[in-house]
Amino acid sequence: MSPPQRPTGRPSGRRKPDNPVSFTPRAAGSNLTRDQRLLLVALVVSLALHLFIAIAMGNKPMGRFDPALLERERDFVRVRRVDQEDQIIDDQPTDETAAEQDAFKPDLAELSKSLLLEDETPMGDAKPPDEQRIDLREMSEQRLTDMIERLRAMAPDVDLPESMRKSVEPVLEIDVVHVAGGGGTGGAGGAGVSDAELTAAQRLLAQTRLIAGANPMPALIERPQVAEQRRTVKDTRVVNAPLAVPKIDFTDLALERTMRMILPEHLDNDFEYELTRHHRKEKTGLFGIGGEERLADEPGYFRLEIRPKRTLRRLHTMPKDVVFLIDTSGSIPQTWVNQVLIGVRDGLNALNPGDRFNVCFFTDQATFFKPDGLVEYNAQTLDDVKRFLGERQSKGFTDVNRAMTRLLRRDTDKKRVYYLILISDGKPTKGVTATRNLINLITRDNDLVASIYCIGIGPSQDQSLLEFLTYRNKGYCLYTQDIGEAANTVRTLVSRLRYPIMKDLRPVIEGVNVDETFPRDLPNIHQGETFSIYGRFNREREFTVQLIGNNGQGLLDFTVKRDLSQAPQGDPQMVQHWAFWKLHELYNEEIRHGQSKQIRDAINNLKAKYKLKTIYDR
Repeated sequence: MSPPQRPTGRPSGRRKPDNPVSFTPRAAGSNLTRDQRLLLVALVVSLALHLFIAIAMGNKPMGRFDPALLERERDFVRVRRVDQEDQIIDDQPTDETAAEQDAFKPDLAELSKSLLLEDETPMGDAKPPDEQRIDLREMSEQRLTDMIERLRAMAPDVDLPESMRKSVEPVLEIDVVHVAGGGGTGGAGGAGVSDAELTAAQRLLAQTRLIAGANPMPALIERPQVAEQRRTVKDTRVVNAPLAVPKIDFTDLALERTMRMILPEHLDNDFEYELTRHHRKEKTGLFGIGGEERLADEPGYFRLEIRPKRTLRRLHTMPKDVVFLIDTSGSIPQTWVNQVLIGVRDGLNALNPGDRFNVCFFTDQATFFKPDGLVEYNAQTLDDVKRFLGERQSKGFTDVNRAMTRLLRRDTDKKRVYYLILISDGKPTKGVTATRNLINLITRDNDLVASIYCIGIGPSQDQSLLEFLTYRNKGYCLYTQDIGEAANTVRTLVSRLRYPIMKDLRPVIEGVNVDETFPRDLPNIHQGETFSIYGRFNREREFTVQLIGNNGQGLLDFTVKRDLSQAPQGDPQMVQHWAFWKLHELYNEEIRHGQSKQIRDAINNLKAKYKLKTIYDR
């Protein structure tokens, strides 16, 4: 059943008009529209507000007058001075009517007396002085006070502005005759003035220090007199005296020299650069076994290899000082010693003219080829050192610290490089035998002057001592486990160090974390030799490496800028190399500052993560 239809209020079948009018019946008394009702309510509210404001403000004063204004002194009399010749005085009037009016006009004295009369006679009824009865009496102080109060009561209770107040104040103008000139006695210009009054006036003028009869005039200022003053100076100079030589300030010369800007020579295009990157991968299986490989959630690794071009000819080869330290202690078999001597003999043939060298055998005692220092490399010294090498027997104990301390020096010429090549098994058996103490002593005495390179030989080697010793002294190590390769290893190292072209390198790296870049102390650059820089990065973006050094003749630098996102993928071995240098840096901190839980935890975590094995921890 459909719901009942609601009536629409208009007949069915008719079209709805364009402006429909509501047919809803209104209640009785509601003939006003909605707008009219709102207007009526607004009028009632407005009327109520105005009535409330009128009641609230009805008893409040609209202004305030300060009574102190009535006590202020006012100028009721204005004196105006006029010249005598401007007045027309008729001593003998011809008009009788005017003379009679002048006789009845009261003068200033009479006007003042009339103000003091007890009865208030109007001025219009005034009589001539001879017919008017004047009854004067003294005015008491009380009456004067009453007159002031009466005047205050008559004054309006309004504080007028200053300009308007002056315009409405009564002003009585009195003309006082002014006679030009002055001075004299008796009738000579001082008509009506007695001699006594004139004397009194002159005395008053004298007390004021003014001149009688004239205005004071300022004294004339005389023109200043400028007189030329000369003084005689005795000339004590010596005729034909020798010129004084000025003193030379060596401090200023030194400061001026240090302030000169030394611009390095740029060698950006004289080196070859190769940048590779790598991301570690890990397996998703349990404990890393099975499953798929994915990128590890850690930063990436990069390796930057730098090598001088073969066309680099403008850098001359720096002369070098080379000292071979050969361990002939009882811990090294004689067969190894013989192979090392062959390698040193061949390595000496690879020295350049201008180089200097020396050879030292050490056990518990050190034996030098030239005890007094380095010798020049030439044919004669080469023959002498070959005879010195001869047959050496392995015996005694190893005292590495004593041997190296005698060879370390800090007065190396800046145009030369200094190399110490240590050939040993790395096992000191006498003197300072603790590895940490031995490395610290040698590094402290060296102070990064000499680059220390090591060759590990023998059936059992302490590679940890050799590695850390070279790492902290800008060098590197070569090892051989085969007795037949001992001589060849020595020749390889000497050939790599044959042509040094830059030393004292300082890296400046931007775009990657410098703290995660190794090695910190870079070795010298040699012609034909490649050195590498390892680091980590969080974002694949552009970074810059600048290397600054010198070759004895001036500063040199070269800058490489590469984009990690464009670098090719490298081999996973660079990850192990980075971890190796990082581990050595942590060991270096532990050796320098002593053991601490923080450094030891970092070492253990690094070894466990990258599966590193060292013999330093035994």
